[in-house]
Amino acid sequence: MTRANSLKMLNLLNQAMKVNWLAQKNDFGQPVMQAVMDFKRDAVLAEADFSTAFAAEAVSLPLGDQPVLMADLVLDLSQELPTLTFQLTIGKNVSLSIDYELGLMIGNLLSEVLCKTDWGIEAVGVYQIMPGGTTGAAMIH
Repeated sequence: MTRANSLKMLNLLNQAMKVNWLAQKNDFGQPVMQAVMDFKRDAVLAEADFSTAFAAEAVSLPLGDQPVLMADLVLDLSQELPTLTFQLTIGKNVSLSIDYELGLMIGNLLSEVLCKTDWGIEAVGVYQIMPGGTTGAAMIH
């Protein structure tokens, strides 16, 4: 994934998480929903283990055993959950339905990786939804 696509992915994840937050906020009201989302965010990030190497062997390789390049990312907000689609150069797509917790996990992992690249990115925001439906970034460095 390129630098541009990585930053685009963070932006799209932020949009997906905002949609999730706004949908739930309408059900519970802003103060209660913000407290619930803060609790969820803290719980998800507390359980995240980005230091242990993933060692499981792939059971199947639906896209083949060769690396696949991503051509573009598209966010679809028309579904029940926002859907992030990776458009691949081999003419296939991989889509993920993004709930708030998954958005946090992917965003945090991507932020950690981007900070370790040689792309001149010193700090990348782990996006979180703030009161009133606005967004902010908690810097990890």
